[in-house]
Amino acid sequence: MVDASITNALGSSDRDRLFAAQFVPSDRRASILAVLAFNSDLGSIAWQVTEPIIGQMRFQWWRDALDGICAGTPPVHMTAGPLSKAVIAHQIAPSALMALIDAREAMFLADQPATLSDLESLVRAVDGAVFSLFADVLSDGAASDDAYTVAGHIGAAWGLIGVVRALPAWVSARRFMLPSDLCRSANLDKDAVIERGPQPALRACLKPILASARGHLNQARQKLNAVPKSVRPAFLAGVLADGHLATLKQAQFDPFDARVQSQVIRPITLGRLWWAARRDRF
Repeated sequence: MVDASITNALGSSDRDRLFAAQFVPSDRRASILAVLAFNSDLGSIAWQVTEPIIGQMRFQWWRDALDGICAGTPPVHMTAGPLSKAVIAHQIAPSALMALIDAREAMFLADQPATLSDLESLVRAVDGAVFSLFADVLSDGAASDDAYTVAGHIGAAWGLIGVVRALPAWVSARRFMLPSDLCRSANLDKDAVIERGPQPALRACLKPILASARGHLNQARQKLNAVPKSVRPAFLAGVLADGHLATLKQAQFDPFDARVQSQVIRPITLGRLWWAARRDRF
């Protein structure tokens, strides 16, 4: 049974993947949402604290809680209980949960990435771990290497798009996650973006990031046939990633544009998710 408090929280923190989860098998949906809530709780640390030591203490709390979560004796916590049920029901390895904690902490502590490759590594570690956990839920902990490969590509694409779409929030927090090498190539002054918002050079900086995201989506699709059909719903968010890339292009690659920041899921998008689920594609 899906926990209403988790659904309500995800409606604000991860609305896209909440909707995509409506198209996974109903007996796995609560577990998928528990994984999403776990990721959301970890991700929220970056927005709730400014002192690294305080953030690291919160990540350590989750590490310390893993033994109980995996043993069926979780701490009293909105997310820990449902996550424990998912871990036990689907034989999820503790190391998979630890990988997400470590990746989220690395993202929290990261300075501006030096290169696009560095940014890809950061986001792939986070969102690749999330999609891998989805695959674990749908395979009862027996996902194939091919499934994990697809998860890595989908995660890289999702994370790169997410960094671009979240740029206004990063700027508000006075953090800047666009790679230094791309900023130099585009002659983009990060301080100008932080102080004054969109700059003419921003488009040239973002295009290679979004091109890389598109490339990862294409690679995931090329590998999808090797993944059992029962596991493919783990990757339905790829449909939404396509939509975000299209919207960014329509907005002239301006992440501050209201169309990019809209949280509305259009009926046509729900239709595409439904069709993708029927076809075992994304």
